[in-house]
Amino acid sequence: MESRKEGMTPADCPVLMIVLNDVEHDNRVLKCAKQLRSLGHPLTIFGVSSDRGVDQPAPKMIDGVLAILFPNPRFQIRNAPSRALNWEAHIAMLAAAMSGQFDQNAPAILHTHDFNTLKIGRELLFRAREQGRHIYWVHDLHEYVAGLTSIDDEIRKRGVQHQDECIRIPDQLITVSPHLADAIRRDYRLRIGPAVILNSNGSDSYNPHYPETIRKKLGLSDQVPLAVYTGGVAPPRGVHTLVETLPLIPEMHVALVTNNSGDYVNSLKYFAERNGCASRLHITPYVPPDEVPSFIQDATVGVHPMVHFENAEVALPNKLFDYCIARVPCVVSDCKAMGDFVRDWGIGEVFCAEDVEDLARALRTVFTKRIAYTARLDSESSFVKAVAWESQCQRLAELYERARSEIRRGLEQDNWAGLTPDGKARETTAPVRPVARPAAAFSLAVVAGAPRPTASSTFPSAPASPPEAPEPVYEGPADYRGALVRVDGLDIVGWAADFNHPGRKLKIEAFYREEKIGEGRTGLPNEDASKEGGEIAGFRLTLPMYFLDKKARRVTLRVAGSDIVLAGTPRNIAFDPAPAA
Repeated sequence: MESRKEGMTPADCPVLMIVLNDVEHDNRVLKCAKQLRSLGHPLTIFGVSSDRGVDQPAPKMIDGVLAILFPNPRFQIRNAPSRALNWEAHIAMLAAAMSGQFDQNAPAILHTHDFNTLKIGRELLFRAREQGRHIYWVHDLHEYVAGLTSIDDEIRKRGVQHQDECIRIPDQLITVSPHLADAIRRDYRLRIGPAVILNSNGSDSYNPHYPETIRKKLGLSDQVPLAVYTGGVAPPRGVHTLVETLPLIPEMHVALVTNNSGDYVNSLKYFAERNGCASRLHITPYVPPDEVPSFIQDATVGVHPMVHFENAEVALPNKLFDYCIARVPCVVSDCKAMGDFVRDWGIGEVFCAEDVEDLARALRTVFTKRIAYTARLDSESSFVKAVAWESQCQRLAELYERARSEIRRGLEQDNWAGLTPDGKARETTAPVRPVARPAAAFSLAVVAGAPRPTASSTFPSAPASPPEAPEPVYEGPADYRGALVRVDGLDIVGWAADFNHPGRKLKIEAFYREEKIGEGRTGLPNEDASKEGGEIAGFRLTLPMYFLDKKARRVTLRVAGSDIVLAGTPRNIAFDPAPAA
């Protein structure tokens, strides 16, 4: 690296990207990689193979980029009793496996993606510095991990722990939305928050002459209202809310562009059949990511009905930008970042998450005022220019130009971004502890009369809401008890209490095949005849819509953050519809 001090060009700075998936289906990783290659950086991606037969690192060209896919630890080791320990073991195995290839690759810049690569990045960074090699580290935060309640709770906690330990070590943080950048800056009291690179497609992904658009594929005339949803179909995405509007808008068709199948998708089909709407629900497979805007361009509206959970409040999903680049108005749920985005730019309507009637209202509004929304989505508008991938590429290029300057300056001074020459100063400083994360810590207040965003500011952030009071701290061990009382349609009713701390509110989680499928909190009237646990120890939680297929599934209820299983579970639960009136 010493020979690279003069005139650090992209060719002098090889980049190593790391992501713990098969790379091929990670559009953000590939878009960033191709942009960096176009700037002149030699680049390799380390990923993880989805092929059980891969038993050693395997090179593969993916979309013109060299990837090295490592054996997947889940095919190699027996699962530990704890899912969190299993997750930690997978990361440790991959860090060890990647270290040898990392030495051979000898990158100048390490670029890691998502929360599960933070510890790998840290280990490789300090490995290089112990060998006297200077490495500049870029980390891309894809999710608000503290609010990622859609994954296993113990894994989420381990992910937050990794982030707590590592967040200040990278030289540059980037992320996917202004709200997420602001949440990270506040949580960790960072002087400068992560830079924002939106997860959008390029404007060239819109081809007005695309041969088979979604409307043509489905054989629908231009007069038929068509609502489209693209991407993963799962309960947190709220797709059931969209499907449930079909009986309310009898002229509308709904198209889901997805490769997903299974219980949840079957429940959507079951609902449509049960309500006489099966012919108006269409499920069509993915097209290549850079063709999505062209494919959906003649839809009437693009919908994202995501439900409320903490990570959802700071997310700006890439489907939102696909709709915009396709010149398709948006209807989105009132998750904070997404709702603000649509309202501020006037490109669609916002509805209350999981409120079917309000979604139907929003859809009808767009159907009648569509021309007004599409006018703001014209290809020459400042809005489309601001969000398209070309603008994000410019920001990425600027960050990497800064990285090359830092590398050059660090080499000249024999110092590295404030580290001592042995590269260990940050690791030995006082431990970094984030501020408390109350439930609304990441929420941004709406500023009355706030000015319309401009292309230069892109997405101005509003001031933070005052934090809620923290939950009380309970001394001494807990004594959790509880039981399932009854099943009411898709709802589970039960009670739970901490007998050592009467009045404490508990979160109860439902699991099916070790996947969390629902949660609820105590504080409702206790419907157990004995009233054990107190009068307000009751809870109610709702099962996913795929239980509507009436198949029996073995469900377990646990007190969150513990191994305590509620009495009466595991239990086989099948949807039992109320008798017809």
